[in-house]
Amino acid sequence: DLYKDKGDTASLHRQPRIFLLGFFWTASSVIEELRRESPGLLRELAVIGFNPHVNEELRRRGINIIYGDITQRDMLVHSGVADGEILICTIPNSLIKGATNVRLLRQLREINPTAQIIMHADTFLEGQELYQAGASFVSLPRLTEAVELREVILAARNKILDQKRFASDTKLDGPREVIP
Repeated sequence: DLYKDKGDTASLHRQPRIFLLGFFWTASSVIEELRRESPGLLRELAVIGFNPHVNEELRRRGINIIYGDITQRDMLVHSGVADGEILICTIPNSLIKGATNVRLLRQLREINPTAQIIMHADTFLEGQELYQAGASFVSLPRLTEAVELREVILAARNKILDQKRFASDTKLDGPREVIP
């Protein structure tokens, strides 16, 4: 561990309103998208994660970090999620060790019954379970990807795939994500 203030919310400059629970590829892309399109939201956000190297890079970029395991109820309470307005988990079940997104959501709802909670689901059944457990919104990334691929198919059919690729290449050109 690179820092002594593990889980210590006193190290935050301000009480976050938005919590990003766990950090992997999607969370990295969310941070980059916010940096480019809505940088003011980054000042309202804290990331809860336990990878010291990722946390060091986030801290270097001025992102509030809370060191901890999102599956541990005591850590969630200590982190301040009870006062958060928006709680977001983009981590699939396959990356959550010793828990599931449904179990995590239930803990979050107990800790903060009024927050808007956005969760990740891999399957439609999991999405339904998350809504039944109190999710405010469930993201099924494969549905978003399907919309994008439909647009790519239409562009190919209309022989304008080069234009579509150019638009996509600008996103791939030098992303400054934490996890490239």
